[in-house]
Amino acid sequence: MRKISDSGFSGNLAAVNGLSFKKWVFEPGMPFGSEMKWWGDKGPRGARHNGLDLRLYERPEGNPVPLDAGAKIPAICDGTVVKIVRDFLGHSLFAETGIREKEKRLFTVYGHVRPVEGIASGASFKKGEIIARLAGKNESGVPPHLHITLALVPGDVSVEGLSWEKLDSPADIVLLDPMGIIY
Repeated sequence: MRKISDSGFSGNLAAVNGLSFKKWVFEPGMPFGSEMKWWGDKGPRGARHNGLDLRLYERPEGNPVPLDAGAKIPAICDGTVVKIVRDFLGHSLFAETGIREKEKRLFTVYGHVRPVEGIASGASFKKGEIIARLAGKNESGVPPHLHITLALVPGDVSVEGLSWEKLDSPADIVLLDPMGIIY
Protein backbone atom coordinates (compact mmCIF):
# COMPACT_ATOMS: atom_id res chain seq x y z
CA MET A 1 0.00 0.00 0.00
CA ARG A 2 1.27 3.49 -0.81
CA LYS A 3 2.17 5.32 2.39
CA ILE A 4 0.51 8.52 3.52
CA SER A 5 2.74 8.84 6.57
CA ASP A 6 4.29 12.01 5.16
CA SER A 7 0.93 13.77 4.95
CA GLY A 8 2.13 16.92 6.73
CA PHE A 9 -1.44 17.20 8.04
CA SER A 10 -0.65 18.86 11.39
CA GLY A 11 1.68 21.39 9.79
CA ASN A 12 -0.89 22.13 7.09
CA LEU A 13 -3.66 22.55 9.69
CA ALA A 14 -1.46 24.87 11.76
CA ALA A 15 -0.45 26.94 8.72
CA VAL A 16 -3.94 27.48 7.30
CA ASN A 17 -5.27 28.46 10.74
CA GLY A 18 -2.29 30.59 11.83
CA LEU A 19 -1.60 28.36 14.84
CA SER A 20 1.61 28.30 16.83
CA PHE A 21 1.75 24.51 16.95
CA LYS A 22 4.17 22.13 18.67
CA LYS A 23 2.24 18.87 19.10
CA TRP A 24 -1.16 17.35 19.79
CA VAL A 25 -2.27 16.75 23.39
CA PHE A 26 -4.39 13.67 24.00
CA GLU A 27 -6.69 13.03 26.93
CA PRO A 28 -7.46 9.42 27.84
CA GLY A 29 -10.16 8.25 25.45
CA MET A 30 -9.02 10.27 22.43
CA PRO A 31 -6.60 7.77 20.84
CA PHE A 32 -7.54 5.01 18.42
CA GLY A 33 -8.86 1.88 20.14
CA SER A 34 -9.82 3.60 23.40
CA GLU A 35 -12.62 1.98 25.34
CA MET A 36 -13.55 5.05 27.39
CA LYS A 37 -14.98 8.47 26.45
CA TRP A 38 -12.96 11.64 27.07
CA TRP A 39 -16.05 13.85 27.44
CA GLY A 40 -19.11 13.89 29.71
CA ASP A 41 -19.10 11.09 32.28
CA LYS A 42 -15.91 9.61 30.75
CA GLY A 43 -17.64 6.25 30.89
CA PRO A 44 -17.34 3.32 28.51
CA ARG A 45 -17.84 3.77 24.78
CA GLY A 46 -20.27 1.46 23.01
CA ALA A 47 -17.37 0.15 20.90
CA ARG A 48 -13.62 0.72 20.74
CA HIS A 49 -12.78 4.16 19.31
CA ASN A 50 -12.53 3.72 15.54
CA GLY A 51 -10.39 6.80 15.02
CA LEU A 52 -8.44 9.60 16.65
CA ASP A 53 -9.85 12.78 18.19
CA LEU A 54 -7.90 16.01 17.75
CA ARG A 55 -8.99 18.76 20.14
CA LEU A 56 -6.04 20.13 22.10
CA TYR A 57 -2.65 21.17 20.80
CA GLU A 58 0.42 22.46 22.58
CA ARG A 59 2.08 25.72 21.61
CA PRO A 60 5.89 25.98 21.64
CA GLU A 61 5.59 27.81 24.98
CA GLY A 62 4.03 24.65 26.41
CA ASN A 63 0.44 25.65 27.10
CA PRO A 64 -2.31 23.46 25.62
CA VAL A 65 -5.17 25.18 23.79
CA PRO A 66 -8.25 23.80 22.04
CA LEU A 67 -8.94 23.97 18.33
CA ASP A 68 -11.58 26.59 17.71
CA ALA A 69 -14.92 25.86 16.09
CA GLY A 70 -14.59 26.98 12.49
CA ALA A 71 -10.94 25.93 12.20
CA LYS A 72 -10.04 25.07 8.59
CA ILE A 73 -9.50 21.36 7.95
CA PRO A 74 -7.02 20.44 5.19
CA ALA A 75 -7.15 17.08 3.43
CA ILE A 76 -4.73 14.45 4.72
CA CYS A 77 -4.21 13.12 1.19
CA ASP A 78 -5.81 13.32 -2.26
CA GLY A 79 -9.33 11.94 -2.38
CA THR A 80 -12.87 12.00 -3.65
CA VAL A 81 -15.89 12.59 -1.44
CA VAL A 82 -18.19 9.58 -1.60
CA LYS A 83 -20.62 10.44 1.17
CA ILE A 84 -21.47 13.17 3.67
CA VAL A 85 -23.72 12.33 6.62
CA ARG A 86 -24.94 14.25 9.67
CA ASP A 87 -23.31 13.39 12.98
CA PHE A 88 -23.91 14.65 16.51
CA LEU A 89 -21.68 17.74 16.10
CA GLY A 90 -21.91 18.50 12.40
CA HIS A 91 -21.19 16.24 9.45
CA SER A 92 -18.89 13.35 8.63
CA LEU A 93 -17.13 13.41 5.30
CA PHE A 94 -16.25 9.98 3.84
CA ALA A 95 -13.54 10.14 1.16
CA GLU A 96 -11.95 7.46 -1.00
CA THR A 97 -8.21 8.04 -1.38
CA GLY A 98 -7.42 5.94 -4.44
CA ILE A 99 -4.94 3.95 -2.32
CA ARG A 100 -5.47 0.19 -2.53
CA GLU A 101 -4.20 -2.77 -0.54
CA LYS A 102 -5.06 -6.02 -2.26
CA GLU A 103 -8.85 -5.90 -2.71
CA LYS A 104 -9.42 -3.11 -0.16
CA ARG A 105 -9.78 0.64 -0.70
CA LEU A 106 -8.46 3.18 1.80
CA PHE A 107 -11.03 5.70 3.04
CA THR A 108 -10.47 8.72 5.28
CA VAL A 109 -13.37 9.92 7.39
CA TYR A 110 -13.35 13.43 8.79
CA GLY A 111 -15.92 13.65 11.57
CA HIS A 112 -17.63 16.61 13.24
CA VAL A 113 -17.02 19.09 10.43
CA ARG A 114 -18.89 21.45 8.11
CA PRO A 115 -17.86 20.84 4.48
CA VAL A 116 -16.74 24.01 2.68
CA GLU A 117 -18.39 25.27 -0.50
CA GLY A 118 -17.68 22.94 -3.41
CA ILE A 119 -17.15 19.87 -1.24
CA ALA A 120 -20.01 17.46 -1.87
CA SER A 121 -20.39 13.85 -3.00
CA GLY A 122 -18.30 13.34 -6.13
CA ALA A 123 -15.95 16.28 -5.46
CA SER A 124 -12.23 15.52 -5.73
CA PHE A 125 -9.59 17.31 -3.70
CA LYS A 126 -5.83 17.39 -3.25
CA LYS A 127 -3.72 16.86 -0.14
CA GLY A 128 -3.65 20.08 1.90
CA GLU A 129 -6.76 21.57 0.25
CA ILE A 130 -9.31 22.99 2.71
CA ILE A 131 -12.24 20.58 2.64
CA ALA A 132 -14.13 21.52 5.81
CA ARG A 133 -14.32 23.63 8.94
CA LEU A 134 -14.53 22.26 12.46
CA ALA A 135 -18.14 22.13 13.69
CA GLY A 136 -19.04 23.89 16.93
CA LYS A 137 -20.36 22.69 20.26
CA ASN A 138 -24.06 21.87 20.38
CA GLU A 139 -26.59 20.54 22.84
CA SER A 140 -24.61 17.28 23.15
CA GLY A 141 -22.09 19.18 25.30
CA VAL A 142 -19.15 17.56 23.50
CA PRO A 143 -16.48 20.17 22.71
CA PRO A 144 -15.46 20.80 19.10
CA HIS A 145 -12.90 18.28 17.88
CA LEU A 146 -11.84 16.62 14.66
CA HIS A 147 -12.36 12.87 14.47
CA ILE A 148 -10.21 11.07 11.89
CA THR A 149 -10.82 7.47 10.86
CA LEU A 150 -8.75 5.47 8.37
CA ALA A 151 -10.43 2.35 7.02
CA LEU A 152 -9.51 -0.31 4.49
CA VAL A 153 -12.86 -1.25 2.96
CA PRO A 154 -13.44 -4.28 0.72
CA GLY A 155 -14.30 -3.52 -2.89
CA ASP A 156 -17.68 -5.21 -2.55
CA VAL A 157 -18.85 -2.81 0.21
CA SER A 158 -20.85 -0.03 -1.43
CA VAL A 159 -20.27 3.57 -0.43
CA GLU A 160 -23.99 3.74 0.38
CA GLY A 161 -23.32 1.04 2.98
CA LEU A 162 -20.59 3.02 4.72
CA SER A 163 -21.68 4.41 8.08
CA TRP A 164 -20.42 4.86 11.62
CA GLU A 165 -22.30 1.69 12.54
CA LYS A 166 -20.52 -0.24 9.78
CA LEU A 167 -17.14 1.10 10.96
CA ASP A 168 -17.95 0.13 14.57
CA SER A 169 -18.57 -3.50 13.60
CA PRO A 170 -15.80 -4.05 11.09
CA ALA A 171 -16.09 -7.75 10.29
CA ASP A 172 -14.66 -7.09 6.82
CA ILE A 173 -13.24 -3.57 7.33
CA VAL A 174 -9.72 -3.00 8.68
CA LEU A 175 -9.38 0.12 10.83
CA LEU A 176 -5.96 1.78 10.97
CA ASP A 177 -4.54 4.00 13.70
CA PRO A 178 -4.36 7.57 12.28
CA MET A 179 -1.59 8.57 14.73
CA GLY A 180 1.09 7.64 12.21
CA ILE A 181 -0.22 10.01 9.55
CA ILE A 182 -1.15 13.19 11.43
CA TYR A 183 2.36 14.64 11.53
